[in-house]
Amino acid sequence: MKLTRWFRILNNPIALSRPVLLLQIPLALALGFGTRSTALRENPFLILLFATLFIIGAGICFALGNLALARFAATERNRPLVTLIAWLTTGFLCVGISEISHVVALHLLHPQVIGGPLPLTTRLLFIPPMWLASLLATSHVFQSRTEFLVKFRQLAQTNYLLSKAEELSEKEFDNERQKLIAIVSETIKPELRLIAAEMRGLEMPSSPNSQIAKMLDQIDNYSLKTLRQLIKDLDEVVVLESTHLKHIPVMGNPKLKLRELPLDPLRSLRIAAFVGGSLLLPVVGVRVDILWLIQVLVIFMPVFGIYALRMGLKFLKAPEILWTLLGFVSVIIMRLFGVSALPQVQNATSHQYLPYISGTLFGFSVLIASIDRYFIDSYQKIFSEQEIANSKLIEKLDWINSEQQLVRKNFARLLHGPIQSRLAAVRMRLHILADASSIGLTEFDQVSINQIADMVEQITNEIESLAEPVTNSDSTTVAEEIDALRINWKGLMEITIDITPEVIGVLDKSSNLSHKVTSACSEAITNSCRNGKASELTISFELANEERTVVFIVQDNGLGVNGPIQPGFGLKDITADGGQWSFEPCEKGARFKVEFVRPIYPMLHKS
Repeated sequence: MKLTRWFRILNNPIALSRPVLLLQIPLALALGFGTRSTALRENPFLILLFATLFIIGAGICFALGNLALARFAATERNRPLVTLIAWLTTGFLCVGISEISHVVALHLLHPQVIGGPLPLTTRLLFIPPMWLASLLATSHVFQSRTEFLVKFRQLAQTNYLLSKAEELSEKEFDNERQKLIAIVSETIKPELRLIAAEMRGLEMPSSPNSQIAKMLDQIDNYSLKTLRQLIKDLDEVVVLESTHLKHIPVMGNPKLKLRELPLDPLRSLRIAAFVGGSLLLPVVGVRVDILWLIQVLVIFMPVFGIYALRMGLKFLKAPEILWTLLGFVSVIIMRLFGVSALPQVQNATSHQYLPYISGTLFGFSVLIASIDRYFIDSYQKIFSEQEIANSKLIEKLDWINSEQQLVRKNFARLLHGPIQSRLAAVRMRLHILADASSIGLTEFDQVSINQIADMVEQITNEIESLAEPVTNSDSTTVAEEIDALRINWKGLMEITIDITPEVIGVLDKSSNLSHKVTSACSEAITNSCRNGKASELTISFELANEERTVVFIVQDNGLGVNGPIQPGFGLKDITADGGQWSFEPCEKGARFKVEFVRPIYPMLHKS
């Protein structure tokens, strides 16, 4: 049900709450003083009894409304209608209480009066809409407070999440990395250790060829298969959630800052007019009530003057509550000493108490309006802060997720590069050994077995090193890293590296660029051996575009390239690193070219 701003309180659980009920106590007392029964208003005890019965009756109506909302889904769907019925029922109940109180007062104070209750007049029927108008005018302060508290808690939780995201981001990255390391360590490393131990136990030529075939099967169908599936899973984009950000503590309520309660003359006048006007409506009728509302406007004129003075003296930096208290005092003084009640109002009510009762209600209206404005302003302020905090949190969580994803992709590249390429080399050596064993070439088999076992153990050491803290080490030069690639494939391929001191100098100046070039070289060697079945390979480096581009060409004697190339993980990684790769035509084998543009930083000139 769509409600206007004025009636939105009907759709809020606060509408039938205890605070709203207690806020009507002054109204109940004022009704007692302004009752049509002279006998009732002459006795303060009976006035208090009337107010008590009125609040108890209203409490019963509120309780029944809340019970209906809690028990029946249909009433919950129509909460505004249920709230409106409960409010109006309270108003009609007030009519009954007024009549009963009148009869009781007559019998207790004037037993000589004969007859039943006075006839129910049309003016008494104004009490239900009066009650409704009073609730709508005063309960908005609770609506504003509820909206402010909800937004305050949202902002507090958002700021908590933001601070935790700042605090735990690095920890999250490390947790993600350690989780991935554990997966590799628990799946691939034990299998490789078993293979290395079995290789150490082989005694050629007595060992049957079936044992080598078993090792090949373990590498093909378990180790390499598991590794490739893990690389594929890591390369996929997934949404990673932080377990540390799921448990949000309950946020407390903010303290009411009394110094910041602002003066709102228009809202104050509106509350006073609604409450006071509706209060007199059952007593004096419509025409006199309109005249009385004009008096209320005169009474509140000093409040508007104080507000104008406040706007003109902002430079004084006085607390807002000071202007509110001045408005509170001004309306009471105006009512007590400035503007008297209309004769019709004096005749229909107790003139002795009327100035104090109405003056208190006017001052009370100023305070309620001030609190309402305070919560509205605080809500607007926190709403703006919430929008900013939300954008920051979304940005931070997106960054954390992208960084965690980057950790996964970098880990996948690490598995695909050093570990998978070495495992592929082990697999090829085993194939060579199996082929040699099948035709009786056994004079070099024991040496080959030990070399392969060393390579397997080297892979397990590489996996163990994944768990070590990442350190920036400049001790290894580019030439040494590229030469390590050559040594890794020794016995499988004859690798020749042609790199000039100028290229080495350029790469040594940028560790990031050298890492990209080395990874691309490793990928090229692996593809030549695994896919091209090459036995010889040459890598030639050069500088192009006035030394702004590092180019290397890999020429092998393998099967060559037939048809279009479908990039795998390795070629995609080269592209992701900013490299441009291509296969150039050649008479024999394959010719693979990669270009990396080196970063150029602007020169800093001294002034």
